[in-house]
Amino acid sequence: MRAGVTPVLRYLKKIKTIKIGKLLITWLISYLSILLIPIIISGIVYVKTASIVEKEINNNNLILLKQVQKLIDKKMLDVKQLGLQVAWNSKLVSLFYNDKPMNPEGRYSISRLQKDLRIYKVANGYIREIYVYLHNSEMFINSSTSYSMDLLQTVLAKDAEISAEQFIEMSRQELKHVFTTLKIRQNGNKEATAIAYILSLPYDIYDKSIATLVILLDYSTFLDEVSRIEELQQGTVLILGENNQIVAITGEKYYNISLEYEKLSDGNLLYEYINGQEFTISSISSSQNGWKYVFMMPSITFMVKVKYIKNLMIYSILICLIIGGLVAYIFTKKNYNPVYQMVQALAGRVGIELNPGLNEYSFVQQAINNTLNEKEIIMEKLEKQNLALRSSFLARLIKGRYDQTVPIEEALYSYDIRWISDIFCVMLFYIEDFNKLFRKASLKESDSMEQVKLVHFIISNVIEELIGKNHYGLVTEVDDMIVCLINVNKNRMEQIEDELVEIALKAQKFIKENFFVHFTVSIGRIHRTLAGIPESYREAQEAMEYRMIMGNEKIIRYSQIQNPRRNNYDYSLELEQQLINAIKIGDLETAQNIINEVFEKNFSGEILSVQMIKCLFFDLISTMIKALNDINLMNNNCFIEELNPISRLLSSDTIMEMKHQMMDILEKVCQYVESSSKDRNKKISEQIVSIIENSYMDYNLSITSIASKFGLTAPYISKIFKDTMGEGIQDYINKVRLNKAKALLLGENENLECIA
Repeated sequence: MRAGVTPVLRYLKKIKTIKIGKLLITWLISYLSILLIPIIISGIVYVKTASIVEKEINNNNLILLKQVQKLIDKKMLDVKQLGLQVAWNSKLVSLFYNDKPMNPEGRYSISRLQKDLRIYKVANGYIREIYVYLHNSEMFINSSTSYSMDLLQTVLAKDAEISAEQFIEMSRQELKHVFTTLKIRQNGNKEATAIAYILSLPYDIYDKSIATLVILLDYSTFLDEVSRIEELQQGTVLILGENNQIVAITGEKYYNISLEYEKLSDGNLLYEYINGQEFTISSISSSQNGWKYVFMMPSITFMVKVKYIKNLMIYSILICLIIGGLVAYIFTKKNYNPVYQMVQALAGRVGIELNPGLNEYSFVQQAINNTLNEKEIIMEKLEKQNLALRSSFLARLIKGRYDQTVPIEEALYSYDIRWISDIFCVMLFYIEDFNKLFRKASLKESDSMEQVKLVHFIISNVIEELIGKNHYGLVTEVDDMIVCLINVNKNRMEQIEDELVEIALKAQKFIKENFFVHFTVSIGRIHRTLAGIPESYREAQEAMEYRMIMGNEKIIRYSQIQNPRRNNYDYSLELEQQLINAIKIGDLETAQNIINEVFEKNFSGEILSVQMIKCLFFDLISTMIKALNDINLMNNNCFIEELNPISRLLSSDTIMEMKHQMMDILEKVCQYVESSSKDRNKKISEQIVSIIENSYMDYNLSITSIASKFGLTAPYISKIFKDTMGEGIQDYINKVRLNKAKALLLGENENLECIA
């Protein structure tokens, strides 16, 4: 045995030198918890076993008690039948109404009744004696003798089994088939308890009895048959009355015990401590009266086997725990060693501190996570670099600036670009507005850049998905614009231009409805070689320039705008001067009509080239500046800063936007001119009135001479004066001269010739 234990002790000493980690404890607890399964099952088995044993004992006791019930109930039924025989005995009935003293005839009937009583007693061995008490004659009759009440109260007072007081007490009650216990006297005046059957007579009269029948049952023979049942000899059988009184019991040892009648119920076990000892009590009710037949058995009698099973389970569980715990610990350490070595190996490489009590799996997981995270970061960086290189390659390819040092096929393979044909087309996207997508965001400069990136990401994904259904598309950024290089499927060449327009329209609609982003699309022509990609890109750029004519959110194909037929625009110097004059005098309607005429002549027919459109734009801007200079508005800083005409016109992207801006500027300028002209015209008119008042006698006074003094034309000052005063200058001169002549005629100092 010592040789077998020594290796185990050596192993235990060895495992003590290994540092215990949290995982070791966790595994050990896990293995030991497995041992709880048989322990729990054993506990459940023990409880079930005890319950089954208890149930079997209860069932067995009930079977025994039913035998007791059958035996005693049969005897009680026999006693009842005997009582009825005695009650209906004609000899007894003849004595009911005899008064004392008893006459000879009555004495004779008594002697005959005694013979019958002796026969009844002999026929039923469990009957101790039969008594009849005649109330009227106060006579007592049993199987052997008869005597009067006086004799019972005097001479026989000490020797009678049943005292006179007991008979008198019974005679006062109406008792029908009552079984009870009576205190009687035995030989030597020794008190004893007997079971008595009492019946008030006559049997069929309930209002007042005239006789009382008492049948004393032999106490020992009453339970004699019960005592002979072997299974009942392990405990005590007793009969319990409704008043908690023990009617009969097998053995005197527990005669003075106290049991509560109400606690006993048929078919259930009751546990009670009697004289410091636990008893298991079973009971069943009598079918003849209110008695309960009770069987008491010391609990230890049947618990011996249960306790044996319990002890056996406890010892087996302890042995399992000891052996199982040792085995679990040994195997746990054996399984833990590789994990411990792996943790020690990782601890020095991943840069994670191995804290005491740290779960080794958590440490390994953390180390793996750190490694994977680092790998993921590296892969993200590589992917970003690859995407940047791929975008740069596509941008150079689209612009036609590809470096030929690396074969293009090798570059295409390294960037995972797989052409499906040698037919290409370039699609260009110009973002108009995306503010609604980020309406609630508080913008910073960095946020704005991120938002632009997000918008580019949305458009790129949608376009790639739509193109990818039938073709092969690559989306990148070139000069801050989104460019889609489309590798066209050969099988769909027939309607390719219409299909590309349809794709652009779908993208515009989807992105506008879901992301509130507005953009314009231009499409270059289809080219059948890789070298045609830059040309298609140039065409898309040129088509995008016609956005100023076509307007925002349009689909512009290069085929629509190539080879413009007109290389000049219609905006003469005369028309320009008319526009300037209209602005100078604040004639909004005329100015607007001229602008509409210019736009109608140049943009309603054949398309102008982009260069000509830009020249027209600059010409119109120049006209506006000239007009503003002529009316000295450029010196009015407040008005010019608020109107900001130059910036507004130069920032216009489309012809319609420029026309709208020009109309708005014209309206504000004309309103300003009209307001300023009213004040200036009033002053000019007042000065003209002053000149006329002072120079009306001048023969050469005329509209021309007055206009020369102001440096203005005669028609212009005529219009100003008429608009202000409501009449012409010449009419006013004539009116002044006429009024002065009237005044002179009224005077007496001058003659008519002098006045003229």
